[in-house]
Amino acid sequence: GIVQKQAGLTVYFDFKSPNSYLALPGLLTARDEGIALQWHPFDHQPLKKPAQQRPEEDRGTRHRRIRAEYIAGDLQRYAPHALHDLYLATDCDAANMGLLWLQEHAPTLVDNYVETVFLALWRDEIDIQSPEVITDLLDAVMGETAFDTRERDTYVQGAGLRVLAQAYERAREQGVSYAPTFYLGSEPFQGRAQLPLILARLRAGV
Repeated sequence: GIVQKQAGLTVYFDFKSPNSYLALPGLLTARDEGIALQWHPFDHQPLKKPAQQRPEEDRGTRHRRIRAEYIAGDLQRYAPHALHDLYLATDCDAANMGLLWLQEHAPTLVDNYVETVFLALWRDEIDIQSPEVITDLLDAVMGETAFDTRERDTYVQGAGLRVLAQAYERAREQGVSYAPTFYLGSEPFQGRAQLPLILARLRAGV
């Protein structure tokens, strides 16, 4: 069923979070049904690597290791392709500044940009840490030159840093600690496993 256009979903996410990446297809399906996505970046801790197995490990250590190995296996099972490094610690500040700039200047292209950056990082294994790479991705999404070099450097060192700090502060004020976290109104839902329930509620107008 097509959802009425005013339905919206707030998404707190991190480009380097594999769980955020795996939520993307479901979110784009929701968008295609008329659910407006409001993207909010925040800086999430990278996924923790499982500890090496040791002969003398105690029960708690073994439990944590097996759980971490299971989480990693689960992510690979659900991914649309092999994920080259589940434990990315990529600095996403430049990518997030690009998102916040686009929300201000071309909001209709934001969903496309988010998808483009996710695919660049996770499918194409492109290092998205540099403003130069992000500028190229913005240009591709916009079909024109977003910045010249001087404009980009001015933004990244000035207004971009300010809006980024505000975005991260907003996430802290909301108490967001997990990527992705979704909000239906003021009600939070943690993790991509919540998406089917969220979408069912949005479709039902609940």
